[in-house]
Amino acid sequence: MEEQQMEYLPKNEVERPYYSVAEAMSLTGYSATKFRYEPNKQELDRLGSDCSGRVWRIPRSALLTMGWLSPDAPELPVDNRNTSEQVQERSSVLRIRELAEQVKDLTVERDALSQRVAVAEARVEEKSAEIERLLGLLTAR
Repeated sequence: MEEQQMEYLPKNEVERPYYSVAEAMSLTGYSATKFRYEPNKQELDRLGSDCSGRVWRIPRSALLTMGWLSPDAPELPVDNRNTSEQVQERSSVLRIRELAEQVKDLTVERDALSQRVAVAEARVEEKSAEIERLLGLLTAR
Protein backbone atom coordinates (compact mmCIF):
# COMPACT_ATOMS: atom_id res chain seq x y z
CA MET A 1 0.00 0.00 0.00
CA GLU A 2 1.45 3.36 -1.07
CA GLU A 3 1.53 6.23 1.43
CA GLN A 4 -0.19 9.42 0.31
CA GLN A 5 2.12 12.45 0.17
CA MET A 6 0.82 15.50 2.03
CA GLU A 7 1.53 19.10 1.17
CA TYR A 8 3.28 20.71 4.10
CA LEU A 9 2.71 24.41 4.66
CA PRO A 10 5.51 26.59 6.04
CA LYS A 11 5.20 27.65 9.66
CA ASN A 12 6.12 31.21 10.64
CA GLU A 13 7.08 30.18 14.16
CA VAL A 14 8.54 26.93 15.45
CA GLU A 15 8.99 26.27 19.16
CA ARG A 16 12.61 26.56 20.29
CA PRO A 17 14.90 24.82 20.52
CA TYR A 18 14.46 23.24 17.14
CA TYR A 19 16.74 21.14 14.95
CA SER A 20 17.40 20.38 11.31
CA VAL A 21 17.00 16.75 10.23
CA ALA A 22 20.79 16.28 10.43
CA GLU A 23 20.88 17.68 13.97
CA ALA A 24 17.86 15.59 15.02
CA MET A 25 19.56 12.51 13.53
CA SER A 26 22.65 13.24 15.59
CA LEU A 27 20.59 13.63 18.77
CA THR A 28 18.30 10.63 18.28
CA GLY A 29 20.51 8.21 16.38
CA TYR A 30 17.77 7.71 13.80
CA SER A 31 18.31 7.92 10.03
CA ALA A 32 16.95 10.54 7.65
CA THR A 33 14.64 7.86 6.26
CA LYS A 34 12.93 7.54 9.64
CA PHE A 35 12.24 11.29 9.68
CA ARG A 36 11.12 11.42 6.05
CA TYR A 37 8.87 8.33 6.28
CA GLU A 38 5.47 9.87 5.50
CA PRO A 39 3.55 8.83 8.66
CA ASN A 40 6.42 10.09 10.83
CA LYS A 41 6.65 13.29 8.79
CA GLN A 42 2.91 13.85 9.25
CA GLU A 43 3.24 13.34 13.01
CA LEU A 44 6.21 15.72 13.20
CA ASP A 45 4.19 18.30 11.26
CA ARG A 46 1.21 17.81 13.59
CA LEU A 47 3.52 18.36 16.57
CA GLY A 48 4.68 21.75 15.26
CA SER A 49 7.60 20.92 12.98
CA ASP A 50 8.12 22.87 9.77
CA CYS A 51 8.61 20.14 7.15
CA SER A 52 7.76 22.38 4.20
CA GLY A 53 11.18 23.28 2.86
CA ARG A 54 14.52 21.75 2.09
CA VAL A 55 15.66 22.46 5.66
CA TRP A 56 13.22 21.29 8.30
CA ARG A 57 12.77 22.81 11.75
CA ILE A 58 11.90 20.10 14.28
CA PRO A 59 11.14 21.27 17.84
CA ARG A 60 12.76 19.34 20.68
CA SER A 61 9.28 18.90 22.18
CA ALA A 62 8.16 16.97 19.07
CA LEU A 63 11.09 14.55 19.40
CA LEU A 64 10.29 14.10 23.11
CA THR A 65 6.57 13.55 22.46
CA MET A 66 7.30 10.93 19.79
CA GLY A 67 9.63 9.12 22.21
CA TRP A 68 12.59 9.58 19.88
CA LEU A 69 14.56 11.64 22.38
CA SER A 70 15.25 11.13 26.05
CA PRO A 71 14.43 14.13 28.29
CA ASP A 72 18.00 14.04 29.61
CA ALA A 73 19.53 14.13 26.10
CA PRO A 74 21.85 17.09 25.46
CA GLU A 75 20.18 20.17 24.01
CA LEU A 76 22.84 20.57 21.33
CA PRO A 77 23.87 17.79 18.96
CA VAL A 78 27.34 16.36 19.56
CA ASP A 79 29.84 16.82 16.73
CA ASN A 80 31.12 13.28 16.19
CA ARG A 81 33.43 14.17 13.33
CA ASN A 82 37.12 13.81 13.90
CA THR A 83 39.43 16.80 14.11
CA SER A 84 40.74 16.44 10.54
CA GLU A 85 37.16 16.64 9.21
CA GLN A 86 36.57 19.78 11.29
CA VAL A 87 39.83 21.31 10.01
CA GLN A 88 38.84 20.41 6.45
CA GLU A 89 35.46 22.08 6.97
CA ARG A 90 37.10 25.24 8.33
CA SER A 91 39.54 25.31 5.42
CA SER A 92 36.58 24.84 3.07
CA VAL A 93 34.89 27.86 4.64
CA LEU A 94 38.08 29.89 4.17
CA ARG A 95 38.28 28.74 0.55
CA ILE A 96 34.67 29.77 -0.03
CA ARG A 97 35.43 33.22 1.40
CA GLU A 98 38.47 33.52 -0.89
CA LEU A 99 36.37 32.53 -3.89
CA ALA A 100 33.65 35.02 -2.91
CA GLU A 101 36.30 37.76 -2.79
CA GLN A 102 37.58 36.71 -6.22
CA VAL A 103 34.02 36.87 -7.57
CA LYS A 104 33.71 40.45 -6.27
CA ASP A 105 37.02 41.42 -7.89
CA LEU A 106 36.08 39.78 -11.18
CA THR A 107 32.69 41.49 -11.13
CA VAL A 108 34.37 44.90 -10.76
CA GLU A 109 36.79 44.03 -13.58
CA ARG A 110 33.92 42.83 -15.80
CA ASP A 111 31.98 46.03 -15.18
CA ALA A 112 35.02 48.15 -16.09
CA LEU A 113 35.57 46.13 -19.27
CA SER A 114 31.88 46.39 -20.16
CA GLN A 115 32.15 50.14 -19.87
CA ARG A 116 35.24 50.16 -22.11
CA VAL A 117 33.40 48.01 -24.67
CA ALA A 118 30.42 50.39 -24.63
CA VAL A 119 32.75 53.36 -25.26
CA ALA A 120 34.53 51.48 -28.08
CA GLU A 121 31.19 50.54 -29.67
CA ALA A 122 30.09 54.17 -29.54
CA ARG A 123 33.33 55.22 -31.26
CA VAL A 124 32.80 52.57 -33.96
CA GLU A 125 29.29 53.94 -34.55
CA GLU A 126 30.67 57.49 -34.84
CA LYS A 127 33.40 56.41 -37.25
CA SER A 128 30.93 54.37 -39.33
CA ALA A 129 28.65 57.40 -39.60
CA GLU A 130 31.64 59.58 -40.60
CA ILE A 131 32.69 57.04 -43.25
CA GLU A 132 29.12 56.90 -44.61
CA ARG A 133 29.03 60.73 -44.79
CA LEU A 134 32.37 60.86 -46.61
CA LEU A 135 31.31 58.10 -49.02
CA GLY A 136 28.15 60.08 -49.70
CA LEU A 137 30.23 63.14 -50.56
CA LEU A 138 32.49 61.13 -52.88
CA THR A 139 29.62 59.51 -54.72
CA ALA A 140 27.78 62.84 -55.03
CA ARG A 141 30.62 64.27 -57.17
